[in-house]
Amino acid sequence: MIGHSRPTIRSGLREHTRPTIGSGIGEDPKILSINPRANIEIPLGTDEGKKHARTWQSSEHFTEVSSQYETFRELDLRAVHIISELLAGAINQRCPVVRLLDVGTGEGRYLDAVSESLSASLANRVLPIGVDLSPAMLTQAHVRNRHVGLGSQYLVSASEKLPFLTASCDAITSFNAVHHFDLARFVSEASRVLIPSGQLVLYTRTPEQNRRTIWGRYFPEFATRETKLYHRSDLQLALQADGVLDSIRVQMIPWKITTSLSRLIEQVVHFHYSTFRLYPSDLLREAIDTFEYRVRQEFSDMERITCENDHIIVMAKRASS
Repeated sequence: MIGHSRPTIRSGLREHTRPTIGSGIGEDPKILSINPRANIEIPLGTDEGKKHARTWQSSEHFTEVSSQYETFRELDLRAVHIISELLAGAINQRCPVVRLLDVGTGEGRYLDAVSESLSASLANRVLPIGVDLSPAMLTQAHVRNRHVGLGSQYLVSASEKLPFLTASCDAITSFNAVHHFDLARFVSEASRVLIPSGQLVLYTRTPEQNRRTIWGRYFPEFATRETKLYHRSDLQLALQADGVLDSIRVQMIPWKITTSLSRLIEQVVHFHYSTFRLYPSDLLREAIDTFEYRVRQEFSDMERITCENDHIIVMAKRASS
């Protein structure tokens, strides 16, 4: 067996300032309503306090992995294509500017990819806006965006209190992030911020899909320790709850990835998923060894391991009146 230890997190990763916000948002009264606050004082003994504590722990995780996140997470290009086509067909092309908001944007890869695709297919100017609770992740988004040149804007904000005016965004997306949100409060805010007939698109994984991944199948307790993922029915019911969203659809996105054992193990020790932080360090080392043994038993070529990484897309439209 290969010996593994939890990687040392450099203290410098914790030293981030809030990214500079570009004038595209800050000077547009049609979009920005308030200055977002990432830290909200809530008594930790309450249910809200417990939710807030979990949210803060998640933010700390992304602070620590921000500089390496892009290296260890794959981009689902098929999903980008499907979502871009969906939005392009739904957006009013007579509007000069399309405001695309990505919630839980992280380092902005999906926001950049969808924005680039929309810019190529629409005559409208696309204004990409990303919000995230982690200033560290948004710092990485700024670094990426300087090279991409899409003019994306970023704000530190919780998903449950979006700092935008009512009916100010044409479309809202969220990629691999909704399980970190208070779902009901996020849906309420998204419904408020969307223009009439605006589109909400969620890309996520269900618990059932999680169990079929290589982690769910071979990494000890991975599927049982990850309890935040929403079932398909949970998402549909949340979108239907207040009657503001309609035309709710769910599409399965099959996705097979080919990887290597060494990369898989590297993803664990660098906390590719926040789920790996739920293991005490000694149990994580044992789980890695068990995972390696199981993978070697199941696959013949450790350099070409093909496995399922399926997701779903949940789409809804804000009612026109």
